[in-house]
Amino acid sequence: MTFPTSAYPRPQLRDWAVLATSLGFAVIGLLLFTSDPGTAIVTVGFFGSCALFTAVLIYQKLRRHAHALVRVGVVGGVPIRPSRFLLAALATWMSTLGVITLWVGWYSGIPGYLVSGLLLAGPGFCLAIGLVTGRIPTGYFQFDVSGLTFSGHGSVHTVAWDNIQGIGTGTFNSAPVVLIKLRELTIIDVHPPDRAVRVFRQWAKNETTFGAQIVLHPMRYLVDMNLLLQALDRYVTDPFSRMELAPRQRLPG
Repeated sequence: MTFPTSAYPRPQLRDWAVLATSLGFAVIGLLLFTSDPGTAIVTVGFFGSCALFTAVLIYQKLRRHAHALVRVGVVGGVPIRPSRFLLAALATWMSTLGVITLWVGWYSGIPGYLVSGLLLAGPGFCLAIGLVTGRIPTGYFQFDVSGLTFSGHGSVHTVAWDNIQGIGTGTFNSAPVVLIKLRELTIIDVHPPDRAVRVFRQWAKNETTFGAQIVLHPMRYLVDMNLLLQALDRYVTDPFSRMELAPRQRLPG
């Protein structure tokens, strides 16, 4: 398997369009502060944050696309979990913007603001509660000698390195993703077995949408996509390098 100088995708026209639109509405919100402060606050809060997120995404694509792939290694047997920081930031953004929108809707008497505020604040608070109680984030992926191990939705399964047919890249909602295509599905054991149907159903859905059974979202884990691709490619194509993924034993004392 070969990759270009950088497998990280360039910013798409859609990214620039979203950034321009969000900035435009944010500017309109600023102009409304003297005549309609409530609408101005909601508009600037929502579209301003959208513009900030899109700008960060574009910056990451531009910066990481310029970085060449290098030879990398991975510590085996260590679960790579979704970033709690990203989920906390999302919960904070939704809750704060939702409360502001509710406050504006309450004092302005506009039902639309009240509904929008509830739709933002409700999930935001639920997400925060899930983080505090430890219910989320769930799942992980892990590099092992035998293959790539995945855990999520109450199941665990390992995809053998030799069962990986190809690795590619794509985008989902403008965010880059890693695509893993498998050779055989029947040789993969899912534990517990009663979860296998759900796993295979998700793989079939991914294959229809992306052309590959497994889809990894590096941004969810705060993992550099270029490094992840290089690591996957190395362990798929070089069987001898897989031995370095064996769990390291601690020295006594």
